[in-house]
Amino acid sequence: MALSVNLDKLNTVLDTLIEGDLIEIHWCDASKNHRAKKIDNKLVACYKKQTGCFIQYSYDLCYGIEHILLEDLNEGEVIWSIPRPVITHAQKIGRKPVKEMSDVGTPFLGGKDLKIYQREGGIGRVE
Repeated sequence: MALSVNLDKLNTVLDTLIEGDLIEIHWCDASKNHRAKKIDNKLVACYKKQTGCFIQYSYDLCYGIEHILLEDLNEGEVIWSIPRPVITHAQKIGRKPVKEMSDVGTPFLGGKDLKIYQREGGIGRVE
């Protein structure tokens, strides 16, 4: 079975990602084996799948390769960096779930309506 990658479809998905998109990525990693008896596909490559929340793209100055950064929602505070050239398939599967806000730390307004004003000069000292 040969690995076939539709680059147009892959690039369309990767180029339209915005921060917070949930995405499933299939990618090809290097492989390490001990005492290999024969050369087969398992010896040549290790195929991986990662699901996470898109953060941004980052450029590796040393090798000149773009990386996609994903937040792992299962492990918490784990960020995956996957080089774009090793990605074989990508699919959007939704958006990052929004956590419910608690009222802890919310200022009490005393039941009055809050009016927001914006000055022409923007934010700063009033002179």
